[in-house]
Amino acid sequence: QGIAVFDAARAVEARAAGKVVVLIRPETTPDDIDGMHAAEGILTSQGGKTSHAAVVARGMGKPAVTAVSAMSVDVAGRKAIFGDFTLEEGDQVTIDGTTGTAYAGLLQVVQPRATPELATLLEWADGIRTLGVWANADTPEDAATARENGAEGIGLARTEHMFMGERLEIVQRVILAESEDVRADALLELRDMQKADFSGLLEAMDGLPVIVRLLDPPLHEFLPSRHEIKDQMIARLRVGEPTDDLEELEAKVRVWEEDNPMLGLRGVRLGLMMPGLYEMQVRAAIDAVVDRLEVGGDPQLELMIPLVSLSEELVRMREMITKIILETEAARQIKIHVPIGTMIEIPRAALTAGKLAGFADFFSFGTNDLTQMTFGLSRDDAEGLFLRDYVERQIMGVDVFQTIDSKGVGQLIRMAVTNGREANPRLTIGVCGEHGGDPASIAFCREVGLDYVSCSPPRVHVARLAAAQAELSEITRDV
Repeated sequence: QGIAVFDAARAVEARAAGKVVVLIRPETTPDDIDGMHAAEGILTSQGGKTSHAAVVARGMGKPAVTAVSAMSVDVAGRKAIFGDFTLEEGDQVTIDGTTGTAYAGLLQVVQPRATPELATLLEWADGIRTLGVWANADTPEDAATARENGAEGIGLARTEHMFMGERLEIVQRVILAESEDVRADALLELRDMQKADFSGLLEAMDGLPVIVRLLDPPLHEFLPSRHEIKDQMIARLRVGEPTDDLEELEAKVRVWEEDNPMLGLRGVRLGLMMPGLYEMQVRAAIDAVVDRLEVGGDPQLELMIPLVSLSEELVRMREMITKIILETEAARQIKIHVPIGTMIEIPRAALTAGKLAGFADFFSFGTNDLTQMTFGLSRDDAEGLFLRDYVERQIMGVDVFQTIDSKGVGQLIRMAVTNGREANPRLTIGVCGEHGGDPASIAFCREVGLDYVSCSPPRVHVARLAAAQAELSEITRDV
């Protein structure tokens, strides 16, 4: 509960002024990450249970109410309209993330508390389950929460969330640089920041594995949209101010535009075409490992390459990472062990897993994108337009973004596990998509022989219990 705020930057400002806020948006994007951190909860008119707002808020342990179709959000006017009722910026609002309800005004709330009985039950579950339970965490604070909840490692640290807020301007300099010298200077700034990020994660999870995913999203997510630039140009023209710099910026942004950016220059493709970005991240991560080793820590870093579909992509990225490790070992006179793996999130990667396994120490199934690409649909669009109707009308048995589609996506996973292990018996395999916290999906993961599931920190308790239930179900079936 808190005051309604309709802009991420204003949420940060309000929080800095000591106010408690609820961020209200039509939908959230990675650009809103700082505002989401500043808010006590998030309310959106679009999306669903696996939308950006829901997934990120769940990882932060914050309530989110999404897909409120009865609400119309006027961002420019800073208000939300519910039929005849209008909620203005600054008005008090309370949201219930469990029931998906929003209330005008402040309601009395009670903080949930773990009971001794829950601790005992979880201890019993841990004694039964064979499936590991890890967590998805991007900050030291989230990692610490995950560890307190019993997570045995970090299965996914999303580095794109580390590039927002005050760092966004530096990232934009990297993308839009007109010379390699300018780009190199900006990358050096980011390297120091990334090193601090990775050091914090490794310290929080000392002695436990931390899988860092190299930059995944397309670069357009870090740039202002041409629509935003045009709005600024219009505003300047109205008051007679020059727009030359904005026209130049629009031309640069146009270069990076893609018709379908989620299927374009992202993940490993970006790492190969703009190698300075991945090299910066790898050097920062390896330096963080060495620093932790030199103070007596036990860093267990693993590096994950996203969106691989060709073995040659994985080979070249592995060569780059290995080269940096060897250079660091020679320069700092220390031995470093960093497993290198890939995210299986493209159907072709699952189909050719046997080939990829020869160049990977681990697989991690990114079931969110794997589901999108297998079904040929956009998660956010589907949830807003037809997915709920599909489930209610039983065209689709379950929401496939909440529970793994065992007959389609699941068969790709099953095939990849079998072929991957045949090619590399030492291969470690897990799931880091949002399905990792769903009990039915956890049972499937145990059935196909995965080593662990990774979910948001607040769902770790549920995953530990579900993994034990899956084990008991298997034992009962055998008897």
